[in-house]
Amino acid sequence: MPKNKRRKIFVPLILILANALIWSGIYFYGIFGGWQLALQDKIYSTEDRAADEIVLVTIDDPSLADPELGRWQDWSRANFAKALENLNAAGAAVVGLDIIFSEPADSFGDATFAIALREAPQVVLAAQKDVEGNLLPLPAFRDSADVGFINLSVDTTDGVVRRMPLSDGEIKNFDIALLEKYFSTPAQNSSESEFIFSNEALRPPFDFSKAYGPIQAPLENGSMLINFFGKPGSFSEISFADIFHNEFDQSAIQNKIVLVGVSGATGIHDEQLTPVSAGEAMAGIEIHANILQTLLSGNTLQNLSQGLAIVFIASTLLLLGVLFFSSSLAVTLILFASSIVAEFLAAVLAFQNGVLLPFGFLFGGTFTVLVVALAYRYFGEGAELRYLQQAFSHYLAPELVRKIENDPNALGLRGAKRELTIFFSDLENFTKISEKMSPVALVRLLDNRLGAITKAVLASGGTLDKFIGDAVMAFWNAPLKSSDHAILACRAALATQEVLAGRSPRVRIGIHTGPAVVGNLGLSTRFNYTAVGDAVNLASRLEGVNKIYGSRILISGETYERVKNKFLARPLDRVVVKGRRKFTEIYELLAIKESATRAQNELAERTTVAFQAYCKRNFKQAAKLYREIKHPASAVLLDKIALFQKKSPPRVWRGETILKTK
Repeated sequence: MPKNKRRKIFVPLILILANALIWSGIYFYGIFGGWQLALQDKIYSTEDRAADEIVLVTIDDPSLADPELGRWQDWSRANFAKALENLNAAGAAVVGLDIIFSEPADSFGDATFAIALREAPQVVLAAQKDVEGNLLPLPAFRDSADVGFINLSVDTTDGVVRRMPLSDGEIKNFDIALLEKYFSTPAQNSSESEFIFSNEALRPPFDFSKAYGPIQAPLENGSMLINFFGKPGSFSEISFADIFHNEFDQSAIQNKIVLVGVSGATGIHDEQLTPVSAGEAMAGIEIHANILQTLLSGNTLQNLSQGLAIVFIASTLLLLGVLFFSSSLAVTLILFASSIVAEFLAAVLAFQNGVLLPFGFLFGGTFTVLVVALAYRYFGEGAELRYLQQAFSHYLAPELVRKIENDPNALGLRGAKRELTIFFSDLENFTKISEKMSPVALVRLLDNRLGAITKAVLASGGTLDKFIGDAVMAFWNAPLKSSDHAILACRAALATQEVLAGRSPRVRIGIHTGPAVVGNLGLSTRFNYTAVGDAVNLASRLEGVNKIYGSRILISGETYERVKNKFLARPLDRVVVKGRRKFTEIYELLAIKESATRAQNELAERTTVAFQAYCKRNFKQAAKLYREIKHPASAVLLDKIALFQKKSPPRVWRGETILKTK
């Protein structure tokens, strides 16, 4: 096998393998873990899928403002006793109090609350583990109700709650204790239900009905991933004050799991960021509601095991690498876009089936293998670069070609978005003139006119894009960047008019500055360095608009803002050209400011005043001023003013004219 051919085979394979190994290592060592988590959060559904059997009783602002309940700092536990009695009377299946009653309060309230707990055996109280030990309810309360830890696991990378740690002591997890009580109620008739937590990865999907156990859930490092079923505020809520005053629909509580805790209370914070927060923290009781629903529904989540994840990442990147390196540029880009979409859809589908894929690492690996493939294609095809350098000599000034030869990296060979100033010129009435001329005379005429335009463009550092019959397209700021590209384009336009002054046919020029895609566009075997996009189309339209206003050089408002300190121009109109919805301010370029004549300065000043009056609907003043300005553009504005004096323009009108033709 020839050496060159071996290199073309083995070098790409080495690069593909290296990319797969690097990203597998990045995953193994947990690099970019925060990025993976942030992307993973995007696939949680934000649709409200909250379970009907879970209701939140919120200690909120109306509760804190209730005069009978009193100040939060002074709340008696008799308030909770009364609320508990009302919940029991309404038929609540179980009640979870997400409040830690660890310190004595008023003796009457504490005694009343203890009695209420004994008479309501379906209550679970909150406890908490901290660095100093266990924070538990008072013994009198623990003797009257079950207790569960409310601890949540907060990711240290971004402070987001995604997991519920499983209690490993005598005191159970708060949510597990609630569900065990819930299943033991007569309405559920499922005293045999039990919870099975497994550290096995990728347990097959299972079905679960509330009436029968067991409930199975996968564990990772002693904690369970929470499946969030909606953004904050998804679960049904009733204000604590309404429960206290017994002013609520009892059917909304009957046979339900009721969680009581702080939510939406000014100055009292019991909330955390979650994958579905979108910047809005979720109340602690709603996080516990999502944990309960995760277990109730069986829609648990788990990550791929580390071994499976590495195999998945490496094999996918190897396949994509082979495809990217063996395909044409266009196909490679299509494959890249398709693979990103496919990876995201696969992640969503896997999520819906309870599995979290490491698609963040796949995204990164897919992007880098694309970059490597494009870089290899670029550096491995030097003949193409040399061909392009030679080709650029046809439409760039010699000094620019030399810059490209000295610094090839300054030349963008692939398509890229960049702000350009685009120049279009055309010969006035060329079709009619050409019909009366012999071929030899016609070629001589074109050579003279187009030669003058080309010389002006190249002399100002522009890129000569193409000749389209008698028209010329050029642009500035590509392939080499130029900070004053709009100024250079206007200078070329004025130089063209100066050289061709007094000659027929006259040249019309349109100039616009805006973003466009510029690069080698076309087929792999036949392409051209050109620019495409809305900015190009608008520049072409402006060249044609000259015919309507009798002008020679029209520049857009975007170009004018960049050159107004250097060039003298006067406003003609605001036009909506065919194919666009927004209006474009058009200015007639008159001269370089420092060399403008007195007459040109006066014309610009008078036209500016007239156009301002026109846009402010002061049509009488505008008409008077335009009659004094002897120019074809004035006649256009006077005709419009005459129409508006008969019939006022629309209410939302800012001086724009909608053009029906190109």
